[in-house]
Amino acid sequence: MDRNDEDRPWLSLLTEEDQWFIQQATSGDEVDPGLRTPTELHAMSPVDRLLYAQDRADWHAALPLMQTTQVREALRRLHASGNAAASRREHRIHNSFVVPGGSSQHQESVMVLNGPAGVGKSLTMRAYIAREMERYAQLRFLNIKRGRDLPAGDLDAVYRPCIYVSLRPSATRVDIERQLCAQYGWPHPTNAGYMLNRLIAIGGTQVIGLDEIQFIGFAGAMGRQVHNLIRDLGNQGVRVILGGNDLDWVLQEQLGMVADQSRGRWRRVDIERLPYRDKADRAEWRHVLESVEDHLRLVNQDGPGWLSKELAEYAWEASIGSFRSLTTLIRDAARSAIDDHSERITRRTLDGVELEMTAEEGRDERMATMARMRDRTAARR
Repeated sequence: MDRNDEDRPWLSLLTEEDQWFIQQATSGDEVDPGLRTPTELHAMSPVDRLLYAQDRADWHAALPLMQTTQVREALRRLHASGNAAASRREHRIHNSFVVPGGSSQHQESVMVLNGPAGVGKSLTMRAYIAREMERYAQLRFLNIKRGRDLPAGDLDAVYRPCIYVSLRPSATRVDIERQLCAQYGWPHPTNAGYMLNRLIAIGGTQVIGLDEIQFIGFAGAMGRQVHNLIRDLGNQGVRVILGGNDLDWVLQEQLGMVADQSRGRWRRVDIERLPYRDKADRAEWRHVLESVEDHLRLVNQDGPGWLSKELAEYAWEASIGSFRSLTTLIRDAARSAIDDHSERITRRTLDGVELEMTAEEGRDERMATMARMRDRTAARR
């Protein structure tokens, strides 16, 4: 992303890493290799064909976030919550409303994206944080122009309006504080808690996203400390967004009063696997598959509808509505089609793809049931 983009000059306020984060989260970082004709593919040199195959493999692995009903609703709730608190946070930043170690007059709610693995929680969180990152950069840019923004302060801190981190397994409170400090260029602070408070205030941080919270050992003293950290971040007026696949375990009863306090502040946003129950569900699933068809770059692939119409039910039964498993199914099938020079995905190609354990378990039985139902339907006709 060009820091000197004339249409979006506020991007120059962001670090190169944050500009890249916006690019990756909103439109992907892979270059479209394009679709060649069979004649053009045949005319390629071995080296060019090898590179084209690799470029397409990267492209096929980078399916964009699908704007399903659940994803749109999750983003709507995140946007609504963020917009409601935006004026308070802007007031805090521009008027030094928070001092390190202190607390704001308003404690922000914590939004929690919850659901099983592979449904797009991380993609949804990243898309939202990227949008907020650019929005706050634009607000700061406009406020600087009218003389209402404050200088950075006495530390060599960078402007970080939004932070996203994927938590490491078994992270303690201090581990998380250090991981967040590293986002500002301070990877090894002596007093991580104090330094993080300073960096948040000076860096103008408005939103912090903590992904994979199920990796934290919430039982016992460690869990209580992490709950307290999340509470303390909210006390500073920072919006905290959490992502994980077992909220009930995170708020387990043995944490006692600490978990009760979190229940009083946390707002749950569930994202589930895509259903396939009724006409509306099936229409949305076909729309997702149409996007997959558009994304593919296979020279001999059949025309529109080969997946979204002919193999829609198959794709759902194979992936059980999991976006991750659907991505694996298409990515690996596309790679096989490139490697065997057929340049075309068929039902047989898809059958040869081994999926994640959750989707693979019972897959043969689901396929057999689907075949029997189709036979019965055909017999009635």
